[in-house]
Amino acid sequence: MEIGLTQVILEGDSAMVIQAILEGISDSSAYGHVIEDIRTQAVDFQLSVFAHVPQNCKLVMLLLMV
Repeated sequence: MEIGLTQVILEGDSAMVIQAILEGISDSSAYGHVIEDIRTQAVDFQLSVFAHVPQNCKLVMLLLMV
C-alpha cells in the first residue's frame, strides 16, 4: 500500500537487527531474508533512518503518551 511517504525513521529495540540493516548483513539466520527485504524497500525513500531504541526508552515514551 502506497501512502506517499518520502522520508522515514524506523526504530527498533534489537541492536543486532538494526546493526544488520545498517551494515547490510543478511546472513542465513532466521531473519536474514527480512533484513534483505528491508534494505531493498528502503531505497524507495528519499531518506530512511534506522535507529536502535532501548526497550526502557520505549516505556518512557508510552508513559508520556498517556
